[in-house]
Amino acid sequence: ETFSHHPYSTGFFYGPAHQAPHSSASTMESVWVAEVLEDSEASDERFEELKNKVTEESDPPAFGVMFLKGDELTPVVYVKDVDSVYYEGSCASGTTAVMAARACGKADGTYNYDIKQPCGVLSGSVTVSGGNVSGLSIEGPVGLGEEMTVRLTLCGDVI
Repeated sequence: ETFSHHPYSTGFFYGPAHQAPHSSASTMESVWVAEVLEDSEASDERFEELKNKVTEESDPPAFGVMFLKGDELTPVVYVKDVDSVYYEGSCASGTTAVMAARACGKADGTYNYDIKQPCGVLSGSVTVSGGNVSGLSIEGPVGLGEEMTVRLTLCGDVI
């Protein structure tokens, strides 16, 4: 099944992406922010297929596809303005969507998940109350890359 989520808007929607509510301009812009595809290995061909579908239907500035095979997640992100496709090392918002989607329809309780990703594992728990996801937390290591200096020229001035 396909689930959609809105990581940077006012909340999450879990269900088929085409059924996501259009309650505000920010929600409308992020309806196709990410797709979680269960039992699907990442491939350039499958991503291109989904990219064409998504851009025809809603043409967002960026979106991601979470390819999920068992407990292994491969997050792939597309950014329209630079026409780039990037295989991410990990994705916190995608992991959140995966865990919430897996907890949907479960009995009340707390469910723990370890989602393997190319650069490590993100772990978390989802609490279900009254048949709905009522709490969710994730954790994992965060690393910073090498420090670098970047020189930018803006309007003739070097910063």
